[in-house]
Amino acid sequence: MSTTLIIVIFIFLLLFIVYADHLAWKTIAEAPSERATHVIRKHSILTGRGVKCRLRTITPKLGAGSTSLGISTTRLEVHRRDATQADQYLADAEDETRYE
Repeated sequence: MSTTLIIVIFIFLLLFIVYADHLAWKTIAEAPSERATHVIRKHSILTGRGVKCRLRTITPKLGAGSTSLGISTTRLEVHRRDATQADQYLADAEDETRYE
């Protein structure tokens, strides 16, 4: 009985950690992986300024008996704590490139 309870609690905690990690990130830019240069540029701007962010490549899921013809997508995700700061940094970077 106690072993089963420990396993159930462990699974619950694992699911909670995965769910909490999903909620901690906000997508601020997205593009097909073949044309993701502006997303990668934004990522380098933000990481250079110390913003917690990550690039994720999302591939379409396969159904039973089908082949994947979908295009993978690259997403720039920012930690929710840094989202407003990231928006400001990207706006400043856009202004700098506009006046060059």
